[in-house]
Amino acid sequence: MVDLTTIHHVDEFEAIATSVLPESIADYVAGGAGHEKSVARNRDALDELMLVPRVLRDVTEVSTSTSILDTTTRHPIILAPSAVQRLADDRGELATARAACAAGITMVLSMNSTTPVEDVAATGVDFWMQLYVSSDRGHLRDIIDRAAATGAGALCITVDSAGMPARVRELHRPLEIPSHLELVHHVGSSDPYGVDRSLSWSDLAWFRDVSELPLILKGVLHPDDARKAADLGVDALVISNHGGRQVDGVASAWDVLEP
Repeated sequence: MVDLTTIHHVDEFEAIATSVLPESIADYVAGGAGHEKSVARNRDALDELMLVPRVLRDVTEVSTSTSILDTTTRHPIILAPSAVQRLADDRGELATARAACAAGITMVLSMNSTTPVEDVAATGVDFWMQLYVSSDRGHLRDIIDRAAATGAGALCITVDSAGMPARVRELHRPLEIPSHLELVHHVGSSDPYGVDRSLSWSDLAWFRDVSELPLILKGVLHPDDARKAADLGVDALVISNHGGRQVDGVASAWDVLEP
């Protein structure tokens, strides 16, 4: 067990995790597509961001709370969807949900979760349901209905995953998911783990037809795509390059957001 009171920076968490996880799992968590240029760019872009403080302000009482999709959150932070979390810890997504609930922030539950949405919702966490769109729309509708029934605040559709990337680390040390773990939201699908390569703007109408939940697109980088989404009534965007895990050599979120 790691004494968390001795850790004071996120980089220290990463170093300890790398030292205790099997190499293939550490590579899966930390790695990206190709030469990992976009992985590095994500960090470099944030490191280049400098703040300009204001002074002589009354800070007797301060608050970092804000509102995201009409939900009040204690901090301007959302936990991005992360798959197969029980690879790293037996509690997996439940531990993440409990931590997010305690911190007062929203969690985005991965469709590639190893814990059912019902169990995650039972922790009381505010959550959105992330979706990979397979060709089995009937099964996808079932997942959407389950998410809505358990209190999901939104549907978060990943739109930058039209195929499987080449991740060099995983080519050297392939990830093998232990037999006691399964991607629980894919069970029963006729297209397990599949991604519909024909997915297009016109498909958004289907999501509007089957659910009244707010609709979020995750993985948008180009301004023209953002405008198209707004024109079609999408409720929000997650500006993201998927952590550099899907395509290498693409801009970071901050590169396209910086004025």
